[in-house]
Amino acid sequence: MAAAGQEYQAFPTDSETAATEIAHKLTENVNERISIVVVGGDGSINNVLCGIQDFSKVSLGLIPSGSGNDFARGMGIPRKTKKAVQQLLSAGEGKLVDIGCAEAAGAAPKFFGISAGIGMDAIVCKQASVSRLKVVLNRLGLGKFTYIILTIRTLFSMKQEKVTVQFDGGSPCDFGGLIFLAAMNLRAEGGGVPMCPNAVPTDGKLSVCIASGISKLRAFLLFPKLVIGRHPGTKGFFLQDCTNVCIKSQNPMTLHTDGEYGGEIQDVRISILKEKLRLLSR
Repeated sequence: MAAAGQEYQAFPTDSETAATEIAHKLTENVNERISIVVVGGDGSINNVLCGIQDFSKVSLGLIPSGSGNDFARGMGIPRKTKKAVQQLLSAGEGKLVDIGCAEAAGAAPKFFGISAGIGMDAIVCKQASVSRLKVVLNRLGLGKFTYIILTIRTLFSMKQEKVTVQFDGGSPCDFGGLIFLAAMNLRAEGGGVPMCPNAVPTDGKLSVCIASGISKLRAFLLFPKLVIGRHPGTKGFFLQDCTNVCIKSQNPMTLHTDGEYGGEIQDVRISILKEKLRLLSR
């Protein structure tokens, strides 16, 4: 961007919390709009989102360099660096997009751009964050296969819970034998798995996908159908659009936001924040 005559300041990140801390400091007391461009993947974007103090003063851009890049893919940002930079420079004021917020009892709110969820995908995200397999596969350019391998292993080892789910303050619904619940802002997570094929990040809605009430073997056999987005309408899958969803479980369950570990929770409210983020994208 220097070659294009754009001044910028670089902030290297040397820890898992550095991006959040930098975003917090940059946006804590701003009087005019600033642009923050993230060079990284889905985790980096999430860390920055969770650090922003005043979204009304921030324009956010991305140059993708992660293994999954679901945020870039879902927001129409090119994966090739040169094309991503060109889009940044020609984006003008950008566009307003939705983001989500997960609020668990006793914890600070966590923003997300892609998804939040509990169950299998959350456990996989927790395991992937410390997995040596991910490091090896990333070096080979096969990072997304980390999630496929960990998903199969987690499916057959996890304990299925019963959860109570409430959409937009309506009547509580019980889901027994939960495998996962994914509250999506974008259509895909986990390196391109289309949990909610019709999710749109500009409609002011969450798209929720729940897998429950089926055996682990049945879930495994349906996995290819999920990967290609043909699961809506299939027994064992429940899809619902809403503006917020409240989830309660008797036992602690792992929460993730954009693949980042969000703790062990029993009570969480996940909601959409319409047009909360100005994204430097066309």
